[in-house]
Amino acid sequence: MQQMKIQNINIKIFFCAIAFVMFFCLAEKSEAAPVISNVNGTIVDESSITISGSGFGIKTPAEPILWETFEDGTDGTYLATDPDWPSYLGSANTGGKYSSTSPHSGGLCIYNYVAHDFTGTAFATNNYFFEESDQIYYSYMYRHEGTPVGPAVQKNGRINSTGNRYNGDGVVALSDSYVYYDDGDTSFFPSADEGTGRYFSEDNLGSSAWTRHQIYGKYSDPSGDANGFIQVSVGSEEKTFANIVTRAAGYSFRFNNVILGLMFSNLEGYPDTYHHIYIDDVYIDNTRARVEMCEGSLWSNRGACNPQIPSAWSDGSISATVNGSQFTDGSIVYAYVIDSSGVVNSSGFPIVFGNSGEEDTTPPASPSGLNIS
Repeated sequence: MQQMKIQNINIKIFFCAIAFVMFFCLAEKSEAAPVISNVNGTIVDESSITISGSGFGIKTPAEPILWETFEDGTDGTYLATDPDWPSYLGSANTGGKYSSTSPHSGGLCIYNYVAHDFTGTAFATNNYFFEESDQIYYSYMYRHEGTPVGPAVQKNGRINSTGNRYNGDGVVALSDSYVYYDDGDTSFFPSADEGTGRYFSEDNLGSSAWTRHQIYGKYSDPSGDANGFIQVSVGSEEKTFANIVTRAAGYSFRFNNVILGLMFSNLEGYPDTYHHIYIDDVYIDNTRARVEMCEGSLWSNRGACNPQIPSAWSDGSISATVNGSQFTDGSIVYAYVIDSSGVVNSSGFPIVFGNSGEEDTTPPASPSGLNIS
């Protein structure tokens, strides 16, 4: 009888060990980085490509909430004439304007001008509304011309929650060169987990070259838990705020709109200041899962990137429309897939922009059987 008990215990230990190993392997698999094995199609702007590989995860729907290049407007008219972009100030004759002045892509971008004696345009901007979500990824191209951005308050992109269009409970903002958020009970102005402090470089924020801004916010779920997450980047500068309370206990707000960063306030005390602000190529989604083409071969040193526009997405295949923007024919660019957890292939898949798609873009296999002495 004693021997049978020992055997039963051993059997239980054996099966528990197997269960633990299986759980560990599955957990490891879920965190595995995406792998790109090939990119097929014509690698030119607005063409269709297929990215093959593994570990991409599932994205439904495949398309982002919004990909906006502002090409349907008329130069010099208000963006608010498009009902999808209501003016923050409430009138169709206010807010940002379409402009043909050096857009990032295509023929138009959105523009606002603010000066110390022209305060009526300090908040001349627009919102975009979408279905409520507990997480939002918001990316746009930004350019500034004028006096330095240090004086007064430069107000860039914001993700807003139900009940507000600019500020209040649940806002996640890039404002006055730092990240700001409100969990419903308290406003926070945190320092980055990377140890880089609160502030982004004023040179980047005030650059006359097109610079990409990215804002990702995820609300605490359940409310009050320290599992919220915020990540914001300006060009190559990135600041992360992990394991934080982004929605305090007792609150139920959710993200439902963004605002364009065309604002500049408190200029009255700074004579002779002026700011020309341009925005283009807005990408919004309720997940971090996306495809990027970048200048650099390593994600850690990726340089300038363009989001690609997915139309079909499975764990092993993604169809997307090419967003070439800043890339030139013949340049080598690198493809990356980011999954919904923010995990990405660390080395980019090399492709030649402008490739007709007739050539095989699969990189050569590593050599084997070599004996180097």
